[in-house]
Parts: sequence; structure tokens; C-alpha cells
Amino acid sequence: MALFDPEERELLERVLPGIERFLAVRERASSEVRERLRSRRLCSPEEAERFIQYLGNSGQIDDQRFAANRARYRLGAGYGPLYIQNDLQRLGLPRAAIAAGLALVLDEEILAAAKYAAERLARTGKTEQKLYNALYRRGFSSRHIRMAQEGMDESRG
Repeated sequence: MALFDPEERELLERVLPGIERFLAVRERASSEVRERLRSRRLCSPEEAERFIQYLGNSGQIDDQRFAANRARYRLGAGYGPLYIQNDLQRLGLPRAAIAAGLALVLDEEILAAAKYAAERLARTGKTEQKLYNALYRRGFSSRHIRMAQEGMDESRG
């Protein structure tokens, strides 16, 4: 069964180039594409779902890939996995895609981000407890925070 009927080809040819330009800027989640189609009134909600399925089948959008890329980007900005998970949920990604995307991020990457954030925050003169609280608010687990603080103590001494 074809994804689009011959009558719908016109719609596909009219809408797809604009969506492909939208996707060319950066990686997008299916929820962002859905919102773009809705806000621009490019097609009906049923047609939007078919477009999203088409884009997913062609590899142009992938929520799991988006989640992993977004997680790495946010880690680089000093945020932990709990914050990132909430961020991805706010974007409307399915829980399965979030879990699968975060599973692609290595524990070493998370620890490196925690150490980086801890070192940056330590320069402001925060006490150990305030540093812990700040990292916790940024979405790092207690285990990663302790490991980051231990790594800082070793590098200082």
C-alpha cells in the first residue's frame, strides 16, 4: 500500500520542500514537525501524521536520534540526564524514544559533563554543599555529583 494516493501527490509535492528546508536547519523531533505543519496550516492533522510517518520511513526524522543528539548538546552545556529527560518530555517526545536516546549517551560522557559543570561552578567560590545542590538542580544524579567532586578533590590535591 502506498503511503500517499495519486491524488495526494500534489499535496506531498507542495508541502514536502518546505518541511525539508525546516529539517535542513537542524535535527528535529517529530513533535516539532507536527507543530510546524499545524501552525502553518499546511495540511490536516491526519495528513500530518502521514507526513511524519513518511519522513520517519525515509530517515529524515528519528526521535531516538534527536534525543541522543539533544542529550549530548545539553551535556555540553552543563546539564545532567534528569534535566535533559524533562527537556525532551517538554518537547513531546515519546518516552520510549527518550529512553533509547539517553541510553546511547555513555556514562563517561555524563561524568565528564558533571566534572565540567562542577569545575565551572567551583570557580564561583561555592561551598561543597552549594556545589552539590547546583549540580543536582542541573539534573545530575547523586552518584555523578559525588564522582565529579571526588575528581575535583584529586585534581586539587
